[in-house]
Amino acid sequence: YCERYQVTAEVAWRDYLQLRLAEAVSRDNDLLELCIWKGAFVMRFVLQSARASGDLDATIGLNRDRVDERRIRQRLIKACEDLGVIIQWADIYPGAHVFEAGTGSGALTMALLRAVGDRGHVVSYEAREDFARTAMKNIERYLGPVPNLTVRQRNAYEGIEEGALDRVILDLPEPWQVVPHAATALRSGGIYLSYVPTIPQVMQTVEALHRTAVFSMIQTFETLLRTWNIEGRSVRPDHRMVAHSGFLTVARKVGPGFGPCAAVESSGEPGLVDEGIE
Repeated sequence: YCERYQVTAEVAWRDYLQLRLAEAVSRDNDLLELCIWKGAFVMRFVLQSARASGDLDATIGLNRDRVDERRIRQRLIKACEDLGVIIQWADIYPGAHVFEAGTGSGALTMALLRAVGDRGHVVSYEAREDFARTAMKNIERYLGPVPNLTVRQRNAYEGIEEGALDRVILDLPEPWQVVPHAATALRSGGIYLSYVPTIPQVMQTVEALHRTAVFSMIQTFETLLRTWNIEGRSVRPDHRMVAHSGFLTVARKVGPGFGPCAAVESSGEPGLVDEGIE
């Protein structure tokens, strides 16, 4: 294999493991995504929406072993290219009051804290106590004491206590459940951003944003990262790239009556859109 494809033994072994894991994927509908990033396997386990709203303690079969999905999720963090894009597109600025749901390992939380600075504040909701505890250990290890961070063990699906927020950042399986709460908690002109791995999740999120009638400038996109090999005259793209990590959906709260749906409904004739600012 190494001679035929001109790869190292490390790459050959990695590809072999990928094929074995791919066989397990075909036998289990709950294991939806398998990707390789920088030589290390990242297994993303995404429960179907029916199960995501139910028992999160369900286990997944993998090569006759029973793997606890929640334990594996502890190891997953945002890829660095997604962290940068989130900060940029959510326009996280010094002094901003940011709400985050889905603390996880705390990687995104640390990026938000660096962006808001000492004058800003980050509030993070995490439904699981063990995740919140691990996140705080990671954050304090790399950033030290963080007086401008508030971590609450709370389910964001049930509501957002804070108000007049500048930004809402969600890393949850069902962000559409938080959209109505975000519409109330965000200040006018505030930005909403959510991160999900599949298009069905994106569709439900965008539909929820439209239903509120207070969000406009709704966009969904992903980041594709392709590095290059530059060695003397050998200049070419690397054989492997990060082709997909997740989808980002961004929207701005503009208030009722200013969204695109409101513009269509304001016309007396179907299909005719009144002129105005969206």
